[in-house]
Amino acid sequence: MWLLSTDRAELHYHHNPEGVPAGYAILSHVWGSSEQTFQDVKRIQAECLERDKSDARQPSNGNSRTNTNPRDHVSEKIRQSCLIAERHGYRWIWNDTCCIDKTSSSELSEAINSMHRYYSLAEVCYAYLADVTWGSSDEVARYFRESKWHKRGWTLQELIAPNFLIFLSGNWGILGTKHGLASVLESITRIPASLLRNEEDIGSFSAAQRMSWAADRETTRVEDQAYSLLGIFGIHMTTLYGEGTRAFERLQEKIIKTSVDTSIFAWGARIDWDALCATEETLHHGHDHNRSDSYLLCSSPKHFRRASQVCFSPSPSLLPRKHEVPEAIEWGVLEKPRPSRQKSIPACSITQYGVSCHIPIFDTASLSIAVLFSRDQQGHLGLILTPCPNSIDPLLPLYHTGYPLYNGGEIARVVGLGKKLDALRFLDQPVDFTWKEVYIAIRPPSSSNPIPRRVYARSSFPPFRLSQHICRTLSNSGWELSRQPTIPHGVADSESVDVSFCRAGPERVRLVFAMGLCSSLSTTALASSESASAGSYKHWASFWVIPSGLPDDYQPPSHRCPADHISLWPDHKKLFAEQYADYHYPFAVRFTPCPANPRETLVLSQAREGLKYRFGLSGFAVTT
Repeated sequence: MWLLSTDRAELHYHHNPEGVPAGYAILSHVWGSSEQTFQDVKRIQAECLERDKSDARQPSNGNSRTNTNPRDHVSEKIRQSCLIAERHGYRWIWNDTCCIDKTSSSELSEAINSMHRYYSLAEVCYAYLADVTWGSSDEVARYFRESKWHKRGWTLQELIAPNFLIFLSGNWGILGTKHGLASVLESITRIPASLLRNEEDIGSFSAAQRMSWAADRETTRVEDQAYSLLGIFGIHMTTLYGEGTRAFERLQEKIIKTSVDTSIFAWGARIDWDALCATEETLHHGHDHNRSDSYLLCSSPKHFRRASQVCFSPSPSLLPRKHEVPEAIEWGVLEKPRPSRQKSIPACSITQYGVSCHIPIFDTASLSIAVLFSRDQQGHLGLILTPCPNSIDPLLPLYHTGYPLYNGGEIARVVGLGKKLDALRFLDQPVDFTWKEVYIAIRPPSSSNPIPRRVYARSSFPPFRLSQHICRTLSNSGWELSRQPTIPHGVADSESVDVSFCRAGPERVRLVFAMGLCSSLSTTALASSESASAGSYKHWASFWVIPSGLPDDYQPPSHRCPADHISLWPDHKKLFAEQYADYHYPFAVRFTPCPANPRETLVLSQAREGLKYRFGLSGFAVTT
């Protein structure tokens, strides 16, 4: 590893962090826009050396010579970190901006895989919070809570790994230590104070809990959502920038291969056992292979936001008694589970067909429940499984996760099983879990183009164009392209188009955003309207809030004619504010005429959802 000397900010190579004489300090910070790199520091070091050599060739004229110190020429952040580490008695300091040669892919990969180790072996970690300025105690406390440092992906392991961490303000004053601020940090990050005080080891926390700590954190590169968690799970894997969300899937696969902790599957929407039993007969039957929550792996840590209390907790009633444990397991060797075993430990292996899981399962007429050996404050948790209708081998049935509670609505993946599994009942009959080996679909089919094909199917000049950026934005916010049109047009109007997106909203409502061409209103009437702008008069867009509990075949109206006609909107933009149960749900959209065909094709240039507000809207509008 490369380290900076604190007295001169010169780079020196050390073979391993354990061998650094007297140890080293380390810096944690949020990257700015003009950070100095490894090459920049090397260049400054070489320039200072060359300047000293040049001065040595000049006559001294009786004056004593002084060496040029590179520390005086590096960035303020590097210089100040060296100064404070030197004042505290440390000769070396590590900084991720300039102590990694990022032009070398092998060195970058080694550093990413070793990052947690670097921070855990440092004598002290300085967490520099540039956006925390001095003021009154209340102001400093507010700035500290709102600091970007708490929201970055890489700073998660930089907070957890060091044994001793000092927080520094924007002017390099000491704010406190991790140990002293543990309770405050827990309220900000949801990381237990006991872990921050080194009272518990990170291995005491389940995979789901560790994932939940990263749920609200951001990274510049999508791959870093996975790479920044490698040390948190003790995982090593190759880094491949450009693979996108596949990196996070690979991380989950590594966790599955190296751990029996099935809480890694406890992400997504939940339903309690009584509610599932009450709706089991009326559950919507259908399968959407493009929904990401129908698969075992998720695409980012944000899906674990509700899993901060989920711990791995094997149920004694489902595990073998002492005399039933095979000798190999007693000695800590996990052999492949045999189908003949009635009780065992949960085991998973990844195959080309899906994830093979040896796990207790209870079957109903419509679905199956797999015990996850995980629990939260309400009790044990199970994973809802539904048989895949396209399974290629009837002798090896393939399952998907989750069950749609209503057409196009939220998929419930996890079910609460209560405090005691032995007391669980279904239709007034006791529930009997049986150990089985099943295959579960691991990830949705890859798709490089998120734009709905049917938007382009009509002609070379479709009524709407959706950029990949807009589609990714909607998808990342939980919106799904509806597999069925909002309302069927049949063949009465060959020009009719209906594209709709839906998302499960708060309070168990369903949010629907749709676009289409009107086949009922006279275009002549619209064209004569003084408020109608240039372009086609048939285009419409609509937003609906659909309450839960409606029949599966319920369809909202196509649109409100003529209020939803885009040509009547000023600048083709509108802020919808649908009301339900005293709440308003804002949704802002904007369209622009397509340059290639401005009269017949509109481009969806903005679509974003705001926070729900009670008794009106505040601070949310369509941007210009």
